[in-house]
Amino acid sequence: MQEIRGPGFPDSVPEDLVAVYGAQARHAVRYRRSRRYRTAQRFGRLLGYRDPWYVAAAAGLWIVIIGALSAAVTIATIRWPHTMADVAVCLGVAACSSLLTALVVRGRGRRADVA
Repeated sequence: MQEIRGPGFPDSVPEDLVAVYGAQARHAVRYRRSRRYRTAQRFGRLLGYRDPWYVAAAAGLWIVIIGALSAAVTIATIRWPHTMADVAVCLGVAACSSLLTALVVRGRGRRADVA
């Protein structure tokens, strides 16, 4: 029996196993080797094995939130351009500071684990 997919994935089902477990075992092995099964497993891992309706509802909610926030920022920028430029600079500095702080803290944690 040649194994091309790594351990645990035979290329064929031996006849003695089919005789013991029946044709249903052959069907199960073939289905698990199919592209549809592997794609479904990959999609399930991507969703974290959550209900697809939950993921769709959460994604829709985040789309509405981001759209509303974008509209609010656009309207505020049209109304008060200089103030929004100052706010954008402050938010950019805060984001850079937070990123650098997270990187430094993460680096210290790795060094503490090694020592």
